[in-house]
Amino acid sequence: LIARDAVDLSWADGIDASLPTLIIVSGVFQYFRNADVLGFIANAKHRFANAELVFDATNTKGLEYTNRYVKKTDMNGIRSLAGCGA
Repeated sequence: LIARDAVDLSWADGIDASLPTLIIVSGVFQYFRNADVLGFIANAKHRFANAELVFDATNTKGLEYTNRYVKKTDMNGIRSLAGCGA
């Protein structure tokens, strides 16, 4: 487990990229802008030639549901995930 800034792949410098690698991005991409998600995938592919990437995704209906929940609970003043990658 590596808890670091996913967009900045400098955290990957300490990983032996010659080994098979499993990258799990769970519950994260929906908070990124589309360009950041695509950039992460491209950079990870470049750094790890022998890797698998597993991530979850949502569709428009899932985003609408999440936004209703966020508004209902007023999670730290966050009103919407609009504009994020989802």
